[in-house]
Amino acid sequence: WAGVVAINAFSRFVLDEEGRGCVRPAELRALRRALARDPAGCVAAFRARHDGGACGAPNVAALAEGLDFLETVDVCPADGPALVLAAEDDPLVPLDASRNLAQSGGELWLSATGGHGLPWTAPAFCAETIKDFLRRHGW
Repeated sequence: WAGVVAINAFSRFVLDEEGRGCVRPAELRALRRALARDPAGCVAAFRARHDGGACGAPNVAALAEGLDFLETVDVCPADGPALVLAAEDDPLVPLDASRNLAQSGGELWLSATGGHGLPWTAPAFCAETIKDFLRRHGW
């Protein structure tokens, strides 16, 4: 990749022994159980808690696969330019997790509000910041 843009992102999802991450392992297990028991209710509750709007019927297999990925993901920053967009009031991704992702040469841009759904709640902030990032890097 020439570079990367990460929105409401983190380098590690599940908290490790050093305290890096966003959620406790027990929270991820509870989310898996809720998804298996009531997929539509689980997704609706998650989106309501984390600033998302309504969505269609959930793809349970894809969501379960995504949760498996989130359990083990621990990414390193990209070799190229990186832009990390975050909201100070994100209820899922702590600001420290976004800062950690941006630390190795990335740029962190913060919106005071917008929660965990920045592309929907602050589309102008996202679009303008991304356009500026692309321009500065000649894309």
